[in-house]
Amino acid sequence: MKNKLTSSEYPASITFKFTVNVKLPELTLDATENDIYWTKDGDEYKYFNVNVSVPNSVASPASDCQFRRALTEAYSAYTVKGLPGCESARYKVIKTYSNGNLTSPVMSGVQIDGNYITLDKSNAAVKAALNSANGLQAVVAHIYTMSNGDEVTVNEFMVDFIRPVNLNMPSGIAVIDAKTGGDVADFQWNGLLTDWRNEAIVKDSWSWVENVHSYWKRVCTPEFEYVQGHEEMVTPAQLDVEYGTIKFTTTTVTTMYTGKATYRYYNRLGGSTKKTYTTEEFLTQAEVDASLEAQKLAGWPLIYPHVELDGDIIYTEVSKPASTTIEYDYVKSINYVPATYKWVEGNWTMVPHRHTEKPAFEGTSYGQISGCWEWTKKEWGRPDWNPGQYWFFYGPFGDVTLDLNKVTTSLEYNGNKLPDGATLVQTGNTVKYVNVSSPVGYTYQIFIPATVNYGWGTTSSTLTITVNPNN
Repeated sequence: MKNKLTSSEYPASITFKFTVNVKLPELTLDATENDIYWTKDGDEYKYFNVNVSVPNSVASPASDCQFRRALTEAYSAYTVKGLPGCESARYKVIKTYSNGNLTSPVMSGVQIDGNYITLDKSNAAVKAALNSANGLQAVVAHIYTMSNGDEVTVNEFMVDFIRPVNLNMPSGIAVIDAKTGGDVADFQWNGLLTDWRNEAIVKDSWSWVENVHSYWKRVCTPEFEYVQGHEEMVTPAQLDVEYGTIKFTTTTVTTMYTGKATYRYYNRLGGSTKKTYTTEEFLTQAEVDASLEAQKLAGWPLIYPHVELDGDIIYTEVSKPASTTIEYDYVKSINYVPATYKWVEGNWTMVPHRHTEKPAFEGTSYGQISGCWEWTKKEWGRPDWNPGQYWFFYGPFGDVTLDLNKVTTSLEYNGNKLPDGATLVQTGNTVKYVNVSSPVGYTYQIFIPATVNYGWGTTSSTLTITVNPNN
């Protein structure tokens, strides 16, 4: 305070001093860890375990294989007490460890996205740490920011990232020492690659699949019969008979005649048929003959080109007394053009056949016959692709590679090296051991570093081969 009077009994100014006691909010955390996601040491909660996403299928793509885990899942109950009500909260990665060593600075590939912790799949440092012997860990802080900008950390916990893929060399691999041509160790087995759940990872493959389609096939055989050679009419016969009428009254006893005749008709094959005709009463035998001739022509059967009188015509006399009225029709004239025929040679012709209904049931054995149908099959091959199991999800995979330049052994006499002249050659998932110049004479072990590249880096293991003496 300043005195503005030029002359005053009071001092020119007075200074006030104040002491202000400012207290930050005292926040307390009441939290319960979610046991199923933590690694514990006795009763102590050590790590919140974070794994890659679970594949939706055995053929899920690599783009689905990501580290992205909600940090809120670390606790089944989580309450912060003492909040003033005008704050915001966030998670922050404050430390990272690679193979057990604290990194400086914090690894950029370990990231926070809201309430989620993620890993950058393109980050080489992340991949190297993830696949190291001691793995990748991060310390996450849960921080509240007050309205005045002050920050209060209410919780810190460690996250352990689980390596997605493991390379598992089989045990019990052995070769024979000093074997002519060498000996081969095969390290291929179903558990060579497994994921973090210990499920096998299997490469995709192609195979040839035989397909069989069973069905009813119509197999009825047409039936044929032999038709003999025969005459076939070309033009039909034409018969024109003109009749006249006679009528009179007898003046004396008058003799009249009836007739009867048998005719034999012949076909080309030597067969024949007979027909007998009779007439009414006529005055003359000539009129009887004309009537029989007309009947013979009218009754001529088809395909019988020849006819002969079989025996004689039998005439019977009939006496008519005087004053009898006689009336009848007689054959006045005959105009006949015979039928013409052609010869058709004998031939086999198909007998009409009616198929049975297709069976409505499946056959019990191939070759089974049901009516016109046979139970049969059609076979064909086709290539079939097997996606394997999780090969694409955790991939892309490289070949399993043995580092034959870093081989060690259990041999102490030569500093844990291979015997002089011994060689190792990898072919696929096998390794050939050759040692013919310096046999050891007792059992020893060979240790070969092995690695395989996959989508999240390079995982490693050691192939142990037992070398037995050639006794």
